[in-house]
Amino acid sequence: MASTFLRIPSLGTTRIVALSSGVSFVPPRDIFFAPYVFIVFLINATVFQSLVLGSERVHIQMQVWAIAALLVGLLGLGWNLRRSFFPTGLMLNPERISGVRGDKLVKIPWASLEDVSVVSGQGPYLSLLTTDQTLIRIDSRFTGTDVNVLYWTVRYFLDHPEQRELLRDPEAALRRVEETYRVADPG
Repeated sequence: MASTFLRIPSLGTTRIVALSSGVSFVPPRDIFFAPYVFIVFLINATVFQSLVLGSERVHIQMQVWAIAALLVGLLGLGWNLRRSFFPTGLMLNPERISGVRGDKLVKIPWASLEDVSVVSGQGPYLSLLTTDQTLIRIDSRFTGTDVNVLYWTVRYFLDHPEQRELLRDPEAALRRVEETYRVADPG
């Protein structure tokens, strides 16, 4: 789980889920499975310890470890179930941009989006500025996508409102963005 929080998506990385309603940039799968891997580790450590030491004290420790593993598993399960009801990442469709800010779903109509930029201070963030001067930062680690890909995709559809219907076909939308900026920067 820590590797997910520390990993910055590689240059040019794009992780999307093809949805009929838009382009959805999604986080890596290890975010979802990390609590379960931790539980398996705890159980294996407990079994190993009981086989090696095998005393009464170890049996009490095994019970403590089992309770800890159960609590971590339940917390991880609850966290993942909650996340399944709140979409992660960033989704672009012809009507708006949707994402998650904390635990709240944020929906920004294209008409309310004033600017987009990249912030590289504490991490690779996509920064969205709305017309009411609200600043929304999207961590590219939780989209699994290079922040530059996010930036150029949002920038293109912000600057070309007539092309937003392309967002209904994710592959065509990303191809159009790539073709546009490849022509602009042939190097």
